[in-house]
Amino acid sequence: MKSQLIPSLALLFASAAALSSCGNAGSVIANAANKMFSKGFVSNPDSKLISKTIALSDIRELSSSAGLKVTYVVGESNEAVITAPADLMEKIKVDQSNGEVSFVYTENISSGNDRVSITVTTPVMTAFDASSASTISLPDGFTPVGGELSLQASSGASLSGKGINATLIGIESSSGASINVSVNAESVACDSSSGSSISISGKATSVKFSSSSGGSIWGAKLNASTGSAQASSGGSVGCAIQSPTLIKETSGGSVHNEI
Repeated sequence: MKSQLIPSLALLFASAAALSSCGNAGSVIANAANKMFSKGFVSNPDSKLISKTIALSDIRELSSSAGLKVTYVVGESNEAVITAPADLMEKIKVDQSNGEVSFVYTENISSGNDRVSITVTTPVMTAFDASSASTISLPDGFTPVGGELSLQASSGASLSGKGINATLIGIESSSGASINVSVNAESVACDSSSGSSISISGKATSVKFSSSSGGSIWGAKLNASTGSAQASSGGSVGCAIQSPTLIKETSGGSVHNEI
């Protein structure tokens, strides 16, 4: 992840991104989970829970995959605390590069992942990327330094946050993933595709909603002053735009502006 949504946020507002693949959200999530947790390492249920603290340096982006559960906390400690069964700890890989920290297993895991938790604490974080059935949770009332935030989820992963305060927010879901957030923002761009979903509430000055290939955006509880909503190829958008600049449906897509 290189936080592509924020550097190219203007592009998101100019044109809706669309993925070519299309699938059922439930099957995507199941396939992602099966890939991560079938025919892999079996953790001993009696393996002792241990914790390990890893120092982080100048991190602004966080990504997780392989079913791992990550909680982000705003603080000055600059660290990641991993709690896991002793026989799984060595199989959790942590990479730090170019301002990004990522968490992934080094091999498939059949059991024990439900006993693993990761807490990341840094003073600054501007981008989050969850993939492959992993989970990322943001703190209530999160306010990114600089005002810009990128949220991405794919392949059956989930990402959530309440009361996010930001100037620009780019949100992208794909391949059966789900994102559930409430926000207070000036501009919000949402793109959902391939059986994924975005549920967003709160308040925004302007919005750009785009859904395709069976993706869905549930934005009727996001009060927006202006903006656009487009849906294609079985995608759906629910919104509450007071003065829409564009409402467009193509190829079986549906848009419901609930004003």
